[in-house]
Amino acid sequence: MSFFVFSALMVEMSSDMIDALHVHNQARIKAVGPHRPSLIWSDSLASAAHSWAVHLANKNVLKHSSDSGQGENLFRRIGTDDTTFAMAARAWVDEMPIYQGEVIPVGDFEAYGHYTQVIWPGTREVGMASAKSKRGWTYVVARYSPPGNYVNQTAWS
Repeated sequence: MSFFVFSALMVEMSSDMIDALHVHNQARIKAVGPHRPSLIWSDSLASAAHSWAVHLANKNVLKHSSDSGQGENLFRRIGTDDTTFAMAARAWVDEMPIYQGEVIPVGDFEAYGHYTQVIWPGTREVGMASAKSKRGWTYVVARYSPPGNYVNQTAWS
């Protein structure tokens, strides 16, 4: 276990949390555009992510929350117990070659929207959680603050 000190509060982080945070921050370092500060882990965002992950697992559906006021990435996988936060984060970062700096449109930008949330310049915190459905799906939810993916803005500026 590793310990990180944020604002004089000691938070115990699992190796999966650390790995997922590393995946996020490496993507932010490599992203085109302005310097992006490293994200820090937020227990309150992780708690919100957990509530939504449980909801998704209970409903057995992959659907974004409409009223969280936070950025959100979703991931699901079936039939295995080894789904990790880092695996989900890598899937989101793998969208990087698709994004070419265009402004976020009204409507569908699913092909790269997970990646742009990961690298969004104004985002400072992330928290993640997962839940398993009775049908064998593992749902991973990441919440971000401040949120990104603002319409008519680009993740590169």
